[in-house]
Amino acid sequence: RSFKQYKQEITFIMFLFLFFIFNNQPRYAIIIAPLSLWLISKTISKKELLVTGLALYAGEGVKAKREVRFCNTDPIIVNFMINWLINCFYVTLDDFHCSVGINESHRQREEIVKKYWSDITKIPISSFPSAP
Repeated sequence: RSFKQYKQEITFIMFLFLFFIFNNQPRYAIIIAPLSLWLISKTISKKELLVTGLALYAGEGVKAKREVRFCNTDPIIVNFMINWLINCFYVTLDDFHCSVGINESHRQREEIVKKYWSDITKIPISSFPSAP
């Protein structure tokens, strides 16, 4: 794909986002926002990627410990953050240690959920230890 095609898609998605906001339908805007973030991640410079990732980490990252932790349930945002860490900080997929928060009523599905996130993120399932 060319930059022009991405630019057209981003422009259209941003139009939809603003349309939903101005027409008092924020629930639809929330659906559009991650898609626009994914498209933007395909076309921005490394400096812009760094700043966008820092902003997301400031909002969604865990800052209480001396390690990088990020929590989100949206696969697009999670993959954006993985891309951010790999491309801005030279982390490899083998460096990731992931955990999946599972409600007790879904404990029997833990392996299915871990496989889902492993498939989505391309992080080896061995990096997903069992929940306590």
